[in-house]
Amino acid sequence: MLPALPANSSTACERRHRAPCAADALLEVPAAYGGRGAFLCAGHRPMVEAFLARCREDLALLAPGAAPVDLAASLADLPCELVGRERVVAGLFDGEGELAAVLDVRAAPGGRAWTIAAVMVRPDLRGRGIAAALLEALEGWVKSEGGEAIRFPVDRRNRPAVCLARRAGFAPRGSSPRAPHVEDLVRQVA
Repeated sequence: MLPALPANSSTACERRHRAPCAADALLEVPAAYGGRGAFLCAGHRPMVEAFLARCREDLALLAPGAAPVDLAASLADLPCELVGRERVVAGLFDGEGELAAVLDVRAAPGGRAWTIAAVMVRPDLRGRGIAAALLEALEGWVKSEGGEAIRFPVDRRNRPAVCLARRAGFAPRGSSPRAPHVEDLVRQVA
């Protein structure tokens, strides 16, 4: 039996605020390693802050100059009722109830393309296929929502993220003139 998660990290929070949706498949990913998932919202902010503090090196590449608290506010001040409409922030918890991974995905207007704003796995859990499993679950969900593509803009200096995206079938689409160090990777799902 899994240990109980703190009250603010259970899936009951989201279920009170929204109807079940296909994005729930993202929450099944951690079962492969003895954990569980929850959509993150304002009540998870302390857990997100602790998680981001453990991922400081990733933050330097994800959002140069941003403080972990600022990023925690961005991730965790999300009301659960938005889940599945324009943004999904899924948190994966390990068997001890600690945040193990975060996936932040946003829909483009019209819902045809979704963009991965962040995918982070706690350093001590990397190399176990968690991020790859998240990307696979994301593809199934985006398809079920009628989406056609997933964008994954990655800082070229973040070699592990570039390799993850390429192994998951994302192909280069080019660079943004505003951010030449960011490689825009895309995976067609329709």
